[in-house]
Amino acid sequence: MEKTIPKIRESRLVKNKPWTEELTVLRSQVRKQRKRYQQAVGDDRTCQLQIYRNLRNLYKTKIQELKARSWDDWMIEHANCKSIETCETSTKQKYKS
Repeated sequence: MEKTIPKIRESRLVKNKPWTEELTVLRSQVRKQRKRYQQAVGDDRTCQLQIYRNLRNLYKTKIQELKARSWDDWMIEHANCKSIETCETSTKQKYKS
């Protein structure tokens, strides 16, 4: 049977997927607010648009911060860096948390 059905091999790629429950909740809030904005009429539409844009910007910022933090953690763990200050490809200057 092993000759006809090959075994599943693990991926050789090191995965670094930063995702949290907070991002899941925030994503659903952004999607709901977008729907509210799209269905709104008149003056309420402008208000809903502003709320949607604020939520969307918060969501994008959280993703960037989490990716930067995750990358820094990965560099310390896998790139033989003693601290993030000694790594050359640090994102610490870009996103301060």
